[in-house]
Amino acid sequence: PPPEKVLLGRTCNVRSTRVDEAFGEAAADLDGASLILRIRAKADAGLKRGDAVVLIEHRPEDNTYWVVPEHEFKK
Repeated sequence: PPPEKVLLGRTCNVRSTRVDEAFGEAAADLDGASLILRIRAKADAGLKRGDAVVLIEHRPEDNTYWVVPEHEFKK
């Protein structure tokens, strides 16, 4: 399957200083390869560098991933 489908549901770590609707980066591992992904989330999610997030949606129009905090995903 395409990489974006393989990544959905995976946990990754925020590497940027903030994550909101317009900006954010995360590091993910895929079969030994380290990937840097452009991520987006609600501004009030309070995400910061080092937080664990889960990739829940790929947005092909700008090649970003919508994320939620890992603790919220596991509820």
